[in-house]
Amino acid sequence: QAKGKAWCLPALGQSDQGSAAVGYSHHQKQIVIDHQKTFVGGIDLAYGRRDDANFDLKAGWRALNEVYNSCLPPIHKTTHVELRDCVTTAELIAAAFTPGDLLRDGAAWVASPADLMAGTYDAIHTGVDKAKATAAAVGDFLRIDLIDDIKAAVQDKIVDGALDTARWGWSQLAPDFRERIKGIINTQGGNAANAVSAVYAWLQGGDISLLPPRLMGEVRHLVEALVFSIVAATHAAASGKSSPYQRLFDKVSALPASDHLIDPKTQPRMPWQDVHCCIEGPAVYDFAKNFVRRWNGSARQLEKSFARYRDPAAAFLLKQAGLELPRSLKAPRLARIPARHLPPPPIIGRGHVGTCWVQALRSAPIKMQADEAAADTAEPTAEQAAAARPAALAQNNCLKGILKLIVGAQHFLYIEGQFFQSAHGAFGPTSAAWSGPMGILLDLTRSPAHQRFAATLGIAGVKPEAFLDHLRWDKIDDVLRDPAGAQYVADLKTVLKNLATVEAMRLLGAPQDRLINPVGTALIERIERAIDDKTPFHVYLVLPVHPEGTLDTLNIMSQTHLTMHSLVFGDNSLINGVRRAILVNRTMREKKIDKAAALKVVGQMDPRKFREAVGDEWKNYLTLLNLRNWDTLNGQPVTEQIYVHSKLIIADDRAAFLGSANINDRSLLGGRDSELGAIITDDAEVKVKLDGVHPVGVGLAIHKLRRSLWEKHFGLKSANRKAPALAGAEILDSPAAPGTWKAIQKVAAKNAESYEAAFWFIPRSVPRPEIQPKKPTDPDPPPASLWPTWQYKDYEQHAQGGRLLYRMPFDPLFWRAAERGETLNSWNEKVQLAKPTEPKGIQGFITALPINWTCRENNLAAPQ
Repeated sequence: QAKGKAWCLPALGQSDQGSAAVGYSHHQKQIVIDHQKTFVGGIDLAYGRRDDANFDLKAGWRALNEVYNSCLPPIHKTTHVELRDCVTTAELIAAAFTPGDLLRDGAAWVASPADLMAGTYDAIHTGVDKAKATAAAVGDFLRIDLIDDIKAAVQDKIVDGALDTARWGWSQLAPDFRERIKGIINTQGGNAANAVSAVYAWLQGGDISLLPPRLMGEVRHLVEALVFSIVAATHAAASGKSSPYQRLFDKVSALPASDHLIDPKTQPRMPWQDVHCCIEGPAVYDFAKNFVRRWNGSARQLEKSFARYRDPAAAFLLKQAGLELPRSLKAPRLARIPARHLPPPPIIGRGHVGTCWVQALRSAPIKMQADEAAADTAEPTAEQAAAARPAALAQNNCLKGILKLIVGAQHFLYIEGQFFQSAHGAFGPTSAAWSGPMGILLDLTRSPAHQRFAATLGIAGVKPEAFLDHLRWDKIDDVLRDPAGAQYVADLKTVLKNLATVEAMRLLGAPQDRLINPVGTALIERIERAIDDKTPFHVYLVLPVHPEGTLDTLNIMSQTHLTMHSLVFGDNSLINGVRRAILVNRTMREKKIDKAAALKVVGQMDPRKFREAVGDEWKNYLTLLNLRNWDTLNGQPVTEQIYVHSKLIIADDRAAFLGSANINDRSLLGGRDSELGAIITDDAEVKVKLDGVHPVGVGLAIHKLRRSLWEKHFGLKSANRKAPALAGAEILDSPAAPGTWKAIQKVAAKNAESYEAAFWFIPRSVPRPEIQPKKPTDPDPPPASLWPTWQYKDYEQHAQGGRLLYRMPFDPLFWRAAERGETLNSWNEKVQLAKPTEPKGIQGFITALPINWTCRENNLAAPQ
């Protein structure tokens, strides 16, 4: 119900990492209303995030973007009927300049070649005006979020096909524009060699992913310049209108980023788990102040960026669309918060607004703080002037708050997190770099026909990472004339696209050689203290089974690798750290030596021997969980992880950290993503038996939050058919009792076993015998691959390669039949489809995290 003007600024990322700044972002998530309330937590204002305690896989009322699952390939082709109420960014841009028919005016961006792109929509075939269809099609460029996302889109889409690249060029340009463009190199049909022509063709419907790799740096700069120019021109035009963007208030959806979406008839949506909070009272001032300073700093940065990116080529492209850049850009500033909203000074004995205490926390790069300080041009007080001086260090208060909770916890810690990536020491042993699934995505020599065609393409004997520099694009047609050529070119396209993605990431800055943040170490030290003191203490950690995205995406594969090493495989991983602490304590008792001597003895052991020495004893201190659900669609059982997006830590039901900061270096070090969080405690007390025996006082609000989350994950709040996992005060109120974590681990293990029996493709510790049989001489079963249906020739020698036996869900053919003329990769051609069954006896939504999944594999895109 708040009233006031509406303005929009791009959320510009500001990093202290030099050229890598483009890879980091403004990540805060907050809403402040009238200086009276603030909402802080992990929830993004984005499609797909809304969910309830049922975690439904069926779409229900959801449509288009709201049927969200980035872990699956979209197979449903949208129709004009579905898109008729969608708003393109092209419409929004046009709305800033002209009243009336937005689609009509949006067509000013389009020339005739984009008609080809418009054919992907069925609007033309339903008698709708062609210009409207064309305007919707060209929105493929303009609908991208104008700053950060467009950079990522350009960097990720470098090479999508060798054959198409060789034929890409003049045909993409409007006839009246061709004479103005020079620098086109003809190579069997022509490659675009001029960034202006390339971007102009892209605006008309050409595919930027088809550009030769050598152009991407030049094109990226021009696109950045063009984007900043569009923002500037939009702001200049919209500021003079009485009701700009009126269509934003209509009941419409944003145009999907692709003409294919998840098919709710056969594909499950991805349920979402997140935590947010509403805060009222004096603490709102700190969050409002953060917003004011963040806004003014961003406004200043936008103005500086406009000056830096006032590029002649971008201005020329805008002129073709009838848009003129303003001479300068002035973004609005927010005034200081009125004095009536300042928190009152503390007075002993005075009553409080509520019972909770709130501490606002930030992760803020030096550059971000400097822009905030420079933008604070009002006459400051002495205290404000001191606070506004340029910072010498990045603000990493989210990390400090988390560490404080861990160190101070007395009974238990409950953590829900989207990531767990922390310093883990040396990487665990791997059989080979680029082995298994990562190898076939990055190493073209794994293609069966490589020796046959490598010489023709000029890449015989060339290292995989150098293919882009040696490939003879003009010989692609010669390869395709061979009956086996189409499949080899399909493999070539996949490898080149992935190699270009690796190269693009390198261009962002020098890769980090190790994880730095000490959250994992702090957890180990707190558990070690409990082991030495012989006191019960337990850590519950709830994570996604893998980061959001498909398991054939290089970034997701690498992120999974880092997570599994932080948790399990690293020499100083969370589990190995607890194992080491158990062994040190055991050595002290058995050898009757002090801790320093015991540390020396255990330090001489190979961490790979810890597992055998300790067994499952570490589970007395750690419970590692994922969340999952299943259902039936179109008569077939389906399953999907419940994606944990929360950023929450609860200590002893007395204090909680929640906000936007993940447990990874990006969020916690301070010099990268900007973050916002809060530590909350509650003076209102309730007595519970945390250890199952002794009543202790805990904070009422924090206890209710943790208990409510457990009820949700155990299925106690769900209205579907699944049986609740656990109930009763002896479980819900006693997280520090041994009986509680043993009961939770038992249910989670049974659920995982049932899911793995029903769905062969889900992450697991041990593959099915049909996939990877155990050697007769091996006492232990082999670990499951990142792709659990992948079979190695020798699971102890990954360098020998292997093959995919059954389709994975990231493959479109897992969900649909092959289309006529569709060429598959060599590793995906003769793959079976395992028929899923209904899992039996599932209780609630908790499952055990598969701790041996990906063991011995190297799933980093850049080999170590």
